[in-house]
Amino acid sequence: MTGRVNRGETDTFAFTERLRISVIIERSMLQLNTMFPAIPTAMVTAQRAGASRCRRTIWREGFFDGAVRILNLTSKECIRTMRAGDQNRLGSLSQAIAGIVLHQDKVVFASFYGSIFVGSISRGDVRCAHPGNVRDDGTLVDFTGCDRWWVGLYAGISGHACHIWDAGTEELVFNGGDITDPDALRGWRMLTEQAERIGRVKLGGNGLLLLATRLKVEVLDLETLGIPFTDEEETDDGIIVESVDVNRDRFLAASNDGNARVRKIRALENVCAFQFDGLGGADDHSSGINNNNNYRKILGTLNTWLAFICIDGVVHAWDADSGARLYRLVEQVGDVFDLVGDDEHVAVCAVDNGIHLWSFRP
Repeated sequence: MTGRVNRGETDTFAFTERLRISVIIERSMLQLNTMFPAIPTAMVTAQRAGASRCRRTIWREGFFDGAVRILNLTSKECIRTMRAGDQNRLGSLSQAIAGIVLHQDKVVFASFYGSIFVGSISRGDVRCAHPGNVRDDGTLVDFTGCDRWWVGLYAGISGHACHIWDAGTEELVFNGGDITDPDALRGWRMLTEQAERIGRVKLGGNGLLLLATRLKVEVLDLETLGIPFTDEEETDDGIIVESVDVNRDRFLAASNDGNARVRKIRALENVCAFQFDGLGGADDHSSGINNNNNYRKILGTLNTWLAFICIDGVVHAWDADSGARLYRLVEQVGDVFDLVGDDEHVAVCAVDNGIHLWSFRP
């Protein structure tokens, strides 16, 4: 299972797989191809903080034990630990971190159980803003947000897929949707098993919200509190959930047939399409997909100009307007759990050799 990305002006990378890591990078301190220690059983989601620049260089990690650990990237020392309070309420992974939202000094994180916690980086205090209720809502499989909204994607209870909170008042303003209903059983299993990601929820520009599962993409308008204005059922190809990413008014999604598309969020119209089937890791150019759906690890991220697909630890880049394949990053980083990026950086989280960061700056 992997995680998700929100983009703002501060460079923030969030990584998740029951472990979520958020990295706030001070631009002047980023080094090319920086590696950090290995992180076991990590899956990755990218999120970016709100409008304010951060004066410290830190990353945040959210683990299976419900801890969000804040580390200084320069010293690699843990400077703060925050914890979810859902210790094994219903399943051994109920306290695992489902998502992190970063805005200035505030850290908002949520557990699989559905509880939402708000903490301060500078003070280190944590409070529960919303107690979870997994029996009524199901498992919280992904969580994102910004300074105005918090959004959770749930699986397990029919008709309760999407929850939206007002971030200012912390009140629930919408509860509904059925996009994860076909994966209800998989949602319950996430409380006790390390499972593949069920769905992604991502904030786009102009108040649009993208929900994606292996079967369907749905777009909601946050100004109308969750009322869908367009959606599309995917056919036999199936979406690779870990490949889905949003950048402003566009989103990237790869499918099991070896094709990927960049599309406009509002109308779901194609911007470009390209093939990644046949591209493997390093010198391996065999197909990354096979007919029984046992595809290799495929991850994706999108910035303003480039679409990135990571296949077996090698990151390949395409032009996000034309779909032309441009290059691949030389370094092969092994078994990768997540891939995130913005207009200046790309980051991957690898099982054996930690976090890798690339800079596009000359």
